[in-house]
Amino acid sequence: MNGDQRGSSMMEALVALLILSLGLLAYAELQSRAHVELLLHRLRQTAWQMALQSSEQTRHALRDAAPAANESTVLSSERTGPTQFRILRSSQALGGLSAWDIRVNVSWEDPDGQTESIELSTMAADSEAELTRALFVEPPPLGP
Repeated sequence: MNGDQRGSSMMEALVALLILSLGLLAYAELQSRAHVELLLHRLRQTAWQMALQSSEQTRHALRDAAPAANESTVLSSERTGPTQFRILRSSQALGGLSAWDIRVNVSWEDPDGQTESIELSTMAADSEAELTRALFVEPPPLGP
């Protein structure tokens, strides 16, 4: 009877070690994927902030420029850390209105080498800054 049970606790320990090792490998894979997703999210967030900033710069430049400026396209690039962002700004006057269509495209390569891009499209009117700010004033609360 003792001969049959010899080594069974060693087998149980090996199986437990195998299960623990597989669990740790799965956890390491999960951490690796989470790190890559976090990096991609940061790149998208940086690109979005660049697009907003570039859009505002274009809006201010158009407001300060001569009214004869009907169309413009500007290509620039910025490096943030190891990533090179390509920014394409374009603006076009809308016919008959004192307004412009502003488009900003930001593209970059992700760590896998694939090109990602976001595009921000907005309109800018040739109006006083106070009038534009009045659109964003929070209304008073309803109710007592």
